[in-house]
Amino acid sequence: AGALSAFFGTLFALTVVTDLLPTSWRNDVINYLPANAGSQIITVVHTSGALAPWTGLGVLALYAVGAITAATVLITRRDA
Repeated sequence: AGALSAFFGTLFALTVVTDLLPTSWRNDVINYLPANAGSQIITVVHTSGALAPWTGLGVLALYAVGAITAATVLITRRDA
């Protein structure tokens, strides 16, 4: 249950929080959210201002590395 909560919290809650930012900040930040960065990998027609496919893959990979690092730290601290 905790893993699903973290997954959906990262995927959807960040989008909601980003919508609360001022428009000038939101336009810069929204490309680096996991859903938007990951969708650039499979997009056929790219829009201006969006991430390139390899950049989107890199951003998505950084989210995965961050999640694995956080999980490793939490498991080593909490598990006996």
